[in-house]
Amino acid sequence: MLEGLVLSILYKFMPLSFYERSASILATKRPLVVCDIGGGVGNLAEAVARRGYVPRAYLLVDPEPRLVARAPRYPWLERIVGVAEALPLRSSACSIAVFFDSLHHVSDRDKALDESIRASYCILVDDVDPERPIGRLISIIEKLLGYPALFTARGILGGLLEKLGFEVRVWEESRLLPSFRLLACRKRID
Repeated sequence: MLEGLVLSILYKFMPLSFYERSASILATKRPLVVCDIGGGVGNLAEAVARRGYVPRAYLLVDPEPRLVARAPRYPWLERIVGVAEALPLRSSACSIAVFFDSLHHVSDRDKALDESIRASYCILVDDVDPERPIGRLISIIEKLLGYPALFTARGILGGLLEKLGFEVRVWEESRLLPSFRLLACRKRID
């Protein structure tokens, strides 16, 4: 319960500029169906809409019903209570699955990635880099708050996705924040 309350407060005061880089990637790639895994109150959806892009469907999936209920009321946004390790979606339902500051919150990273691979063509991860000093501090703080805080270094995550048949297409490190962005898509078989 404490975790949900802390996230609710953080999401309320988080400026949409925090989501700008990932929103920019989504607006540029223009996926038809986005699955925002651990999307909380829909801040990333809001940032994407402010960039002028509206996907055919935006599936916001989060395990906390109170957060999902606070998501924007767009006709293209569907609010779904669910967990990353067992996505309530059919196979290949999404163009892209997004883990924005959420992959480290799942209890089983490999299962969450398997589920996102099952449900989508591409995966966008924007998460804390545990190899940077502030990232290690964030990990300690999150563990003290009761979160799993299972951070994955970007190189390890990229390598894991490549082993699973994905090609890393975007690889960025934030200069101001202790985070990275990685976009990986299924390799095309011609």
